[in-house]
Amino acid sequence: MEMNYVFALVSGVFSVSSSLIFLVQVLRRKIQPHVFTFLIWLITQGTAIVVILIGGGGIGALGLILGEFFMSIVFVLSFWYGTKNITKVDVFMLIAALLAIVVWWQVDSPLYAILLVVFIDIVGYGPTVRKTYVNPESERMLPWLLGAGNHLFAILAL
Repeated sequence: MEMNYVFALVSGVFSVSSSLIFLVQVLRRKIQPHVFTFLIWLITQGTAIVVILIGGGGIGALGLILGEFFMSIVFVLSFWYGTKNITKVDVFMLIAALLAIVVWWQVDSPLYAILLVVFIDIVGYGPTVRKTYVNPESERMLPWLLGAGNHLFAILAL
């Protein structure tokens, strides 16, 4: 078996395990996801999946596809189980990220595209970081660490 398939499978395992742990903790009200963060990430990760598949990345997109599926569920659940503490700063970050996404879709330069997506992801983290700073009990570290493993092995698979 080729190494990219092994890395893709490991990425998929990390993706499913982090997502299931996250979902269970959301349903048990131990985590309160921020709807803005998950909206931003749905758009950026969905775009990345399309680009990977069009670019011939094939199986390398497995972990991201699985993550996108579970992220969609968390996004919907965040309307009921998510944080209700949405501030003007959160709204500003959402607008900034959405505007940057529109620009990102228009950019032809790979360097500028990477810089924009890094900016968008950082801004996407913003509402969750702010919410967690105010209420540290609204997040758990394990799903985030497993999610990082997903992305690491997704990169290796590509």
